[in-house]
Amino acid sequence: MGQVKEAVLKINTFYGIYGVQEGSFFPEIKNIYFENVTAENGGKYGLDIKGRAAYPVQNINFNKVVIKTIEEAPRIENTTPIQMQQSDIKGLN
Repeated sequence: MGQVKEAVLKINTFYGIYGVQEGSFFPEIKNIYFENVTAENGGKYGLDIKGRAAYPVQNINFNKVVIKTIEEAPRIENTTPIQMQQSDIKGLN
């Protein structure tokens, strides 16, 4: 891909963007696999992942993923360690 605006992967489990919409359901996000992806421009963050302390984003795997440029450091909160094989993601290496 040529470029993205904010991030190649964007996850936000704080989804109450139009006021308080938290409710009693908290999403569990896990088992994410990216393979053979190249981004010339990964946008603002390249990766923008915001899990919850009680429900971290789990099991993120990158295999042969390259993000060449980003504007700022990746934003990654409340995730289990990201697994990378043969990958080069600006700001993580």
